[in-house]
Amino acid sequence: KLKNFCAVRIFESDFSFYKEKYALSKIETEFIKFNQDGVGPLYANVYIENIIFALKSKDMEFAKFYIDNLTIELEESKRDSLFNLVMAHFEFALKNFEKTLDHLSKVDTFNNLMKNTSKLLYIKTFYEMNSLDAGISALDSYIHFLKDNKNYTSNRRNILMFEYEFLNKIYKIKSYPMKYSEYDLINLKKGIGESDILFSEWYTAKIEELNKMVKKTSKAKK
Repeated sequence: KLKNFCAVRIFESDFSFYKEKYALSKIETEFIKFNQDGVGPLYANVYIENIIFALKSKDMEFAKFYIDNLTIELEESKRDSLFNLVMAHFEFALKNFEKTLDHLSKVDTFNNLMKNTSKLLYIKTFYEMNSLDAGISALDSYIHFLKDNKNYTSNRRNILMFEYEFLNKIYKIKSYPMKYSEYDLINLKKGIGESDILFSEWYTAKIEELNKMVKKTSKAKK
C-alpha cells in the first residue's frame, strides 16, 4: 500500500516520493519471491525505475545486484529489451558510451517509460561523444514524441519539456560557444536549481564544462 501511495504521488509529479518508493523496493527484494506462491513476474516499470534510481544515487552495488538477480523475474517476452535498456544506463554511468549505444540499439520499447528514458539517454550519449548532428536529430525526434504523447499529466509534461529545452540549449552552446556568455550559463544553472528534475548532477556538470568552453572562446576573441 505504501508503494502504491508513492507511485500515485510520483505520477502526480511529486518526485520527493521516489526516495521512499526506492527504499521500500530495496526491502521488498529481500522478502518477495516473484513468479511463485501466487506472485506474478516483476513489473517492467518497477525494474527500470529501481535500477535507474540506484545508478543516479551512485548505488552501483544495488544496481548490479538488481540486474544480476532480478532480470530473470521479468516477463520472458520483454526480458531482453528491459535488460538492454538498464545495461545502457549502467554503461552510461561508467562513461562507456559506445557500449551504451550498443545496448540501446537492442531495445524494443513497448511502453512510455522505456520510450522516454531511451530517447533521453540517446541524446545524452551523443552529447558526451560529441556526435552533435546525431544528437540534434535525436532531440527533434524527442520533441515530436512529447508533443504527440497524450499520456502525461500536465506537470509531468512541463518537466519533460523543461528537460528538452535544457538539452537543446546545451547542444546549441556546445556547437557555437562563441555566441554565448557566462551570463547565459548562470541562467541555465539557476533554471536547473529551480526545476523539478530529480537528479540534476549531470546537467550541472555539463554547465560547468560549457562555462570553461565559453570562457576560453571569450579569451580567444580578445
